[in-house]
Amino acid sequence: MVMAKGKIFVVSMVILTLVVVHVCAIATPLHELKKQAQGGGEEEEEADRILALPGQPKVSFQQFSGYVTVNEAAGRALFYWLTESFQNPLSQPLVVWLNGGPGCSSVAYGASEEIGPFRINKAGSGLYLNKFSWNTVANLLFLETPAGVGFSYSNRSSDLLDTGDLRTGTTP
Repeated sequence: MVMAKGKIFVVSMVILTLVVVHVCAIATPLHELKKQAQGGGEEEEEADRILALPGQPKVSFQQFSGYVTVNEAAGRALFYWLTESFQNPLSQPLVVWLNGGPGCSSVAYGASEEIGPFRINKAGSGLYLNKFSWNTVANLLFLETPAGVGFSYSNRSSDLLDTGDLRTGTTP
């Protein structure tokens, strides 16, 4: 059984890697991929568009956030936040950021304290631009994974008890 789980993990990681490479190669914004995969239209894209975050300075790049359903039967969906590159987002690569753990929020840590476009001011009352943000050279996709981390969710409480690599890399 241990060998079978190991093989499942390896296969899942290979599939995930291929998906990420494919997405990076075509440089299609996530909201377009989501629209294609889930049959959404312009209304869904507009619903995911972020006009401005509270306390955010004016920016020249677009942002989107929302949920990607990964298992409809389990009611499992992952939260994403996409910040497009400052310059020519359609020609820039896509960086998919998954914080470690699993169980560490990609939005709370990866975006807010590491490579994201904003930093929270010391008073906690607003945002300022991160001059070292990676979205100066790439589109950034922060994905909260597994379900139960950050804003991601599952309607099955049993999903919250099993959050290891096998749960992160697979959808059963």
